Amino acid sequence: MTRTTAISKIFGASKFDFNLHPQNDTVVSLDTLGQPLSYFESQIWELGCYAHNYTGNTEIDFTLSHHSSNTNILINQIKITLFFIIFSRKRRDNNITLATVFNSFFMLRKIAYLCLDFQCDFTKIKKNGLLLKALKVHLSNVSWETKKKYVSILNSINKAGMLYQINDFGFDEKFIQDIKNSHVSEMKEHKQTLLIPSRIYAKFIDSGLNFFDEIQPFMDGLHLLMLNDDFYTYKDGTNFSEKPKKFQAMLKQSGLTELGQKYNLIFSQRVLFFIQAIQNLGAFLILSFSGMRKSEALNLNYQSFQEVPRKNLPSAWILKGTTSKFTQVGAVATYWVSSSIIHNVINTLRKLGEIHKTWSTKRGVPSNLEIQKYPLLPSFAIKHEKSLHPIFGMPLGGFMEDRLSIYRTIEPIIFTEDDLHELSTFNPMIDWLGEYKLEIGKPWKFTTHQFRRSLTVYCARSGLVNIPTLKRQLKHITYDMTLYYSKNYMNAHNIIQDANLGEVEYESSLIKEYRNQTLYEQLSDFTKDVIQKDSLLFGGEGTRLQVLKDQKKAPLFLTDKKQTEKYIFEGKVAYRKTVLGGCSRVSGCNKLGFSYITACIPCSYSIFNEDSIDALELAKDSYARIAQLKLDNGQTLLYEQYMQEVKAVDQLLEKIRHKYIEVKNV
Repeated sequence: MTRTTAISKIFGASKFDFNLHPQNDTVVSLDTLGQPLSYFESQIWELGCYAHNYTGNTEIDFTLSHHSSNTNILINQIKITLFFIIFSRKRRDNNITLATVFNSFFMLRKIAYLCLDFQCDFTKIKKNGLLLKALKVHLSNVSWETKKKYVSILNSINKAGMLYQINDFGFDEKFIQDIKNSHVSEMKEHKQTLLIPSRIYAKFIDSGLNFFDEIQPFMDGLHLLMLNDDFYTYKDGTNFSEKPKKFQAMLKQSGLTELGQKYNLIFSQRVLFFIQAIQNLGAFLILSFSGMRKSEALNLNYQSFQEVPRKNLPSAWILKGTTSKFTQVGAVATYWVSSSIIHNVINTLRKLGEIHKTWSTKRGVPSNLEIQKYPLLPSFAIKHEKSLHPIFGMPLGGFMEDRLSIYRTIEPIIFTEDDLHELSTFNPMIDWLGEYKLEIGKPWKFTTHQFRRSLTVYCARSGLVNIPTLKRQLKHITYDMTLYYSKNYMNAHNIIQDANLGEVEYESSLIKEYRNQTLYEQLSDFTKDVIQKDSLLFGGEGTRLQVLKDQKKAPLFLTDKKQTEKYIFEGKVAYRKTVLGGCSRVSGCNKLGFSYITACIPCSYSIFNEDSIDALELAKDSYARIAQLKLDNGQTLLYEQYMQEVKAVDQLLEKIRHKYIEVKNV
């Protein structure tokens, strides 16, 4: 949980206090009682109060081991920049986690050591050519991902200097742009997370769900086995040949003989490995039916899976948890739309939580957590325990490092020539066998992020889920990231309509839940952006609705909330958020243009309002910059095309401004 609010109370009532230059007694962290723990002047900042996930270290030590006399100056400058990164950034900027804070510190420290080597500090960097050259050499040897992070750090140094009014603090803008340009060119060569072929994806879901259906009758028996004191002591003082017999007797007593034979449960450690494999499969299925990140899945608790009743519609099922993607520091509550199809998965994981509570008590390490507050994925590992999770106070399991451990619970899913052909159709420019080390005839190696990428691609391909909905579900900060995840989706198999996958029919699938959720989002967005807007509406459909409003002839769906809901759920009215405003087309978009953004401008289904003005200005400026780059590179045709886009946006802006002036005059 973030402590920012508590710290702001210590600072004072003003929400702008974080933008003041920090003083030596400025508080940067709190202890468990909410009292000041670390101050700006502290040599070590203890930031454990911001942790919401696993972290091996929560302390930042600002010591710089160098013979230079500038060490104290550089330490102070690192602190100033890090304070800015943690506390002074606006909500619309890239959000931050504790891990990001540490990564930022390490990069700042690297820059500081270069400054010490070349006898300068953050206020003299711009004029030190040797330092800048050394930094470029360092950045040339790191990955494009790391280089991208360094660009952010360089910008943060500059912004900190501007905010705290420190003269010459930071880098020349041209230097940063040069680094950024080199990272962009490298990023184009970066390979995305591997897409799971549709057959393998469907086979995994089908096999996984079948396993959890079949394991249900044995869960009470597993708990009974863990309650048996002999499970923990049967090896003590027993003849070697008698141990297997004694263990088999325990399995029989717990009604697990059949399960033991099928999964080769011949001693207690095998049972624990089997439980870990169940957790691993369950965790992967949760990712399949939510698209959440691994860290977000680990934050789920016993009661996360919840039903949301809906009027005249089947209930929706959601996973309530936390994410750090929309906060400055720490995690906030949020939810992911899921499906009732994973009922048995969740019930099994809950039962394993109850078993874990028993197992921990029997081992002499009981937990004080009530079962309702228990993690959904506690760790059953005895050796090599991970650090304690800051929310639950215990190690978590769920995801096993061995990528083939998933096949302890389901039959191996073999990668075939047909799967390779599907991937080649999806993107023929990739050497799938070489770049991703795929082997035909070998089991597919699942990773957590594959499910996130695959869910995005197949949902986008289905046509039933729009990009804004996917953005919300994936907890992406920007649309660009969602578009990046769904790249090439039009070439993917449409698994919803694929006849070969027709046998896999789910009464309440994830796509169905998505579709219903989209309707509610349409209703909410339409109410906020159209019905409740006092400012003028523009665009093809926007102008029509505005005229009806002005003439007091507004249709019922604009004046009666129940009628609005009825029209949207019956498909008579539609509203989907776009980059520039909204779209009222009931069916899918049929506009093809050079730019998916400006194709909306002349469309008869477009709805714009005052919020569109900033988006249009941003689009115009962006296209103008791109056009100039194309011209500089001698790409005159692309330059002319982008300038046409600029002209189209400019003409619409002129109309909007003219109408606003008329309205203000009236």
